[in-house]
Amino acid sequence: MLGTNDIKSSYWTGDDVEERYMAAYAEMIASYREANPDVEIFVMTSPYLYTTVEAMPGDRVAEVLVPLQREVAIQNDCHLIDIFTATSGMPERFPDLIHPDAIGYKLLAQTVYEGAVAALNGMQLNSDAELEQEILIGEQTSMESYLTLGDRLLTGAEIFYRSENPEVAAVDASGNVVSLSAGQTQIIAYVGDLTKTFSLTVSKYTPEIIPSIPDKTYVYGNDMPLISSTGTQGIISFAEGQTLIAGEHEYQWVFTPFESDWYETITGTITIRVEAAIPSFETPVVQKTIAEGSSLKLSDLQLPEGFAWVNGDQAVTGSGYYDATYTKDSSGNYKVVQTRVYVHLTVEELEVEAPFVQITVEEGIVVKLSDLELPEGFAWTDGDTVVEKNGYYDAVYTNGTASKTVRVYVDITRESIDNCTTTSAKSLDLSILLLLLAGGAFALMKKS
Repeated sequence: MLGTNDIKSSYWTGDDVEERYMAAYAEMIASYREANPDVEIFVMTSPYLYTTVEAMPGDRVAEVLVPLQREVAIQNDCHLIDIFTATSGMPERFPDLIHPDAIGYKLLAQTVYEGAVAALNGMQLNSDAELEQEILIGEQTSMESYLTLGDRLLTGAEIFYRSENPEVAAVDASGNVVSLSAGQTQIIAYVGDLTKTFSLTVSKYTPEIIPSIPDKTYVYGNDMPLISSTGTQGIISFAEGQTLIAGEHEYQWVFTPFESDWYETITGTITIRVEAAIPSFETPVVQKTIAEGSSLKLSDLQLPEGFAWVNGDQAVTGSGYYDATYTKDSSGNYKVVQTRVYVHLTVEELEVEAPFVQITVEEGIVVKLSDLELPEGFAWTDGDTVVEKNGYYDAVYTNGTASKTVRVYVDITRESIDNCTTTSAKSLDLSILLLLLAGGAFALMKKS
């Protein structure tokens, strides 16, 4: 532990001060070895210096001196005891900020002792040492290969081993470890008060499972298929709460090994393609009564829930089968089915009693049907037709929803001019008398 006083500003001078320090240290080590080739030389770093004064700055110890001391140990093949790290963070143990109190000196002594034991007993970690390991149940490992005892032993030093959790893993006197059950433990190697700790995790085996299901067509509504597996012995089944739905989906399975102490219970998924089901249904019969002469489209006929006309604009020309579809629901689990729906059409005859038209006109006057007024609901089919004689003429009766062609009898009487009391020659004025039989025209509905 050389150099702490040398970092005083009054001593630590010159551009080559660091080189001179390293050279003097090496020369002193060489002189010891010349006097005794078997000597064990320990280089100790300076303790933490808590002063901040310019005359003896603590940061020079931390940033300059301690790195030089560590380099001296490496270059001259000496043991290193790190006093600097051991005394950092405890200013209360250094009343004058430079020298330790009684407890501080005891800490220094303990640090030197442990460093000497570690070096001389030689319990050192090898370069391939793994402080954290993970093995499977039943596997073995050895801690002995990770540790080395030095050539110089104190009082017949020997490495001892113990397991903190022997139910998970046991270790023998030679450091051989055998795993017994899943869990964690620490394997402690110790020589006197010096210990090395290895963390060990023991895991179960993860079984390799290849699930399979029967090669068949699956349809919505089927039960979950039987699933099997190859590899580790155990029980594989689908997770609860799953049902087959139409489409290509993944379904979760669970594998529970028989040897649950050795193997993990694992889960996975398997893809199953499921066809949509053909729904069962009863094709409806649609009945409709319309008045004679009415027009009707399929869209005018209401179907039960799930049914729809293929072409709602198609005219209904009579009783018969018409194309429709049936969709059970919107889930996609059922196919849309084509079907034929029977429409039973009842046409009620529109019974109309045609009016009787009677007129009297002068000879030579041209009379058209449009000149003859009909009761409400009636209209001439061709109003330009000239009435030349008594007889039946075509007319149409409409009640707002239906219409029917009827024959209206026209009784025309022609008088000479001399017999007319209120007319002028060749007058176009008409004297028309409408006689509506049975109190006029009316319409009755009668089923065909």
